Amino acid sequence: MILEERNQAIADGDEVTPAQEQALNPSTHGAIKTAQIANAIFNHKDDKKGHHDFFHDWWKKHVSTSFTFPDTSNNRFQSCCYTSAALLLYLRFFRQFLEHLQITKQNGKLNHMESNLWKALHDPATLSELAILALYGKAVSYPYVKAIRSTSKSGEGQNMLNLGPLHQKVSTHIQAIITNPSNLLCKNLFSDIASLEEDEWQHPDIFKSIEDLNLLYLEELLIAFFTGANETWTCFTSEFAPGSLIDVATTEEWELTWMPATNDENEGALGSFRKLI
Repeated sequence: MILEERNQAIADGDEVTPAQEQALNPSTHGAIKTAQIANAIFNHKDDKKGHHDFFHDWWKKHVSTSFTFPDTSNNRFQSCCYTSAALLLYLRFFRQFLEHLQITKQNGKLNHMESNLWKALHDPATLSELAILALYGKAVSYPYVKAIRSTSKSGEGQNMLNLGPLHQKVSTHIQAIITNPSNLLCKNLFSDIASLEEDEWQHPDIFKSIEDLNLLYLEELLIAFFTGANETWTCFTSEFAPGSLIDVATTEEWELTWMPATNDENEGALGSFRKLI
């Protein structure tokens, strides 16, 4: 959609805005593009495209377990973080599958998309980006989503208006990692500061997978990414900032204007039906 809007703007003679370019750049190359290509090959939303069933059968035979590649074909929070982690956790198996795929082809060649994924999975720069996304997901995204999806003592979902302290905790947590990135770079794996809610790590093997790649400049990349993430969090949660209308509201006012913390009820036909009833 972003690419289409940019191309249309150029066709109409309009100047492409900085926001369009900023949104387009990370989605047309690097880790994000790699995640999208991998999804199109291993788990395409159209079962008639990609290698969905072939990949499933190969994985079960060679890895001895069932595996479905994470879905990035929908706009889902942290989907590329999940995909990045999966690609690094099982990197050697994805490489092996692509090798097997090439052998099975009549002309013995991967197509353009498959070839791009092969190159990406052997490119240190792209692997570094995948590592940063995976680490961000483990340290921030996953525990944040778990926190906002948790239920209150009354059994109800979280009140969105009551999330100010959590958002401030996210910012403080990100700043702590920027100050001491070693907490996420396999050097201090069990530090309380490494995970937002101090939970057990989801897929702790990801740290060993990243360490074994011996990627250069990973610490510098992590600091840069988390610095940008903190700026974005501050912008998106400004309405919860200290002194804001939400912040100074009373508990009674929060309860009177209760709002769900997630938009789950509006997602898809089933969600719309639930909201109606």
